[in-house]
Amino acid sequence: MTHSPRPFVVLTLLALGCGDAAAPASTIRIDRFEASPTTVAPGEVSTLAWSVEGAEGVSIVGDGATYDGLDIEGTLQVTVGATAVFTLTATAEGEEVRAETTVKVDDTRAAVAPEIQTFRADPEVIAPGGKAALVWEVQGATALTVGGGDEVIDLEGQVAGEREVAPGVTTTYVLEATGPGGVTTAEALVQVDNPIVTSFTATPVIAREGQPVRLEWFTEHADTISIVPSPDAGRDLAPEDAVDVYPAVGTTTYTLSATHSAGGVPAVAEVEVSVHAPPQIVSFSVEPAAAVAGEAVFLLWQTVGVDHVVLEGLPEGSAVAEDRIQEVDGYPVIAA
Repeated sequence: MTHSPRPFVVLTLLALGCGDAAAPASTIRIDRFEASPTTVAPGEVSTLAWSVEGAEGVSIVGDGATYDGLDIEGTLQVTVGATAVFTLTATAEGEEVRAETTVKVDDTRAAVAPEIQTFRADPEVIAPGGKAALVWEVQGATALTVGGGDEVIDLEGQVAGEREVAPGVTTTYVLEATGPGGVTTAEALVQVDNPIVTSFTATPVIAREGQPVRLEWFTEHADTISIVPSPDAGRDLAPEDAVDVYPAVGTTTYTLSATHSAGGVPAVAEVEVSVHAPPQIVSFSVEPAAAVAGEAVFLLWQTVGVDHVVLEGLPEGSAVAEDRIQEVDGYPVIAA
């Protein structure tokens, strides 16, 4: 960025008195009154900056406008269409001290887009329910907005300042500065450390009725854990913990919720467990019940919850199927 030379500052002291008595020294001092930049394109923005000591009132007049009630130190953005002289007047107990600065307009110069010198979040990382300040400083802007999530805030042309935000989730804020030369944007990220479930497992995921299943989990940024259906652990569950459960026959879905007492967005994870009843032999019979040696008979059986069936003690020479997976089945054998 090119800096223009600082303008000449003209100070005028008005001393009130009579006769030949020496005027008392002024209690007002204008330490600084300058424009930046000192040369602009038509319609471009220049910033007046000043610092005054010992004054009770400060005002600025220039380009057909009057700005009263100013602080003894501050900045003011002005937009001029032609070269203009601005006069700062500082007053205190009948005294006045003045200073001037000039903003020149170069008709041959093209307007430039605003310059965003600073835009940041402080702090950049917050806990759930926490707050951060967005801090910015811009030159050459006539309009400023900052947006994050679904919210857009009009900064009402305030070229430097800060605004407090309290996002519920990690949010990227965008500062948009508009000026005669175009639009400039910058981003600032506010990270919210909401709870995270890094792991939630069940061991085993397929079990027999009455067999314990271990639920185990690991979380971050959480201080409260709940599980539905409740494991009935008889104690508070920790952010990193494990507990045994005894789910009923069928499929059970366990839902873990990790939250933070300060608020924020909870983290949720699920795990599914299937439980089978123990194997049962419902029936096992032979037809006919009485048979003559060498005559064929049928072995009949019905089972529940089994993977395979093994037949033992069959007469020698019988054709045997060692594994039968049907729950209702029959097999011919030869009576010995």
